Amino acid sequence: MYEFEKSDGETYAAKNILPEKIVDEKLNQLDQQLAEILKHDANERSLVVESVVRVTDYLQNFQAMLESVVNFLKTEVISQSEMQNCVLLQNFDTRQTSITYLRDQISTDRDSIDAIKQHGNDRHVFLLRRKITKEIRDIESRTQQLNQSKVASNIEVVEPTPVDNIARTIKGALRVQTNVRGAEDYG
Repeated sequence: MYEFEKSDGETYAAKNILPEKIVDEKLNQLDQQLAEILKHDANERSLVVESVVRVTDYLQNFQAMLESVVNFLKTEVISQSEMQNCVLLQNFDTRQTSITYLRDQISTDRDSIDAIKQHGNDRHVFLLRRKITKEIRDIESRTQQLNQSKVASNIEVVEPTPVDNIARTIKGALRVQTNVRGAEDYG
């Protein structure tokens, strides 16, 4: 046990005071630990600075992926639109051809009636009316089919998943967090 004198002559026993040799060793150990902590912190600091670059690179890759998906989707939707457009226009062309044929038939029948009235007899008129009656029934039937197959056709984009939901999902898809490791992670 160490004893120290106070200025008034009293002495105190130093119960928890380290011996000189141990004090020097402890100070060296602590200084070394603090130097290692400083070195570790400097390394971690550089990792933190680098992490901003990594996050930026990640976001650029993420954006490129999204742009790629949007471009693919755009190409697909335009292709589907063009195909459906062709089908619908072909349907209209087919209908137009049928309508033109039927109108030509009506015009031919009218011309035949006018010619028979001017140059034919009652028997010719009767035979022509019988022929035209059959044609009228055929034209009526086809006209009904054309009326029944009339559709209001337009092409529009359908969203199985609403774009607003996709946008919200993308907005919430990423976040940044601090990955704190404890001393036990460094062995």
